[in-house]
Amino acid sequence: MVTVTLVLLALIGAAGVVDHTLKARRMNRAELSEWYCEHRQTHCGGPSSSRLEDAWNQRERRYQLALGLVAAAGGLLTIVAHRRRLNAAIS
Repeated sequence: MVTVTLVLLALIGAAGVVDHTLKARRMNRAELSEWYCEHRQTHCGGPSSSRLEDAWNQRERRYQLALGLVAAAGGLLTIVAHRRRLNAAIS
C-alpha cells in the first residue's frame, strides 16, 4: 500500500511540475506580447497573463488537494493494514 501511495504521489507531483513549467512558458510569451502591445501597439490580442496565472492557481489547488487526499488515504490504509496484522498475530 505504501508503494502505491508513493507512486501516486510521484505521478501527481510530476504532473504538477510539468504543468507549472508549461504555464511559465506561456506566461513569458503572454507577458512579452502584452509589453509589445502596450509599448509598440503590436502583438495585441493574445492570451492574458493574468488569466493564465488565475487558471494555474486553480489547477495548483487541485494538485495540492489530490496530493493531500492520496497521502491521507494511503496513510489511513497503511494504519488499518498494520492493525489487522497485529490483531491477526495476537489471535
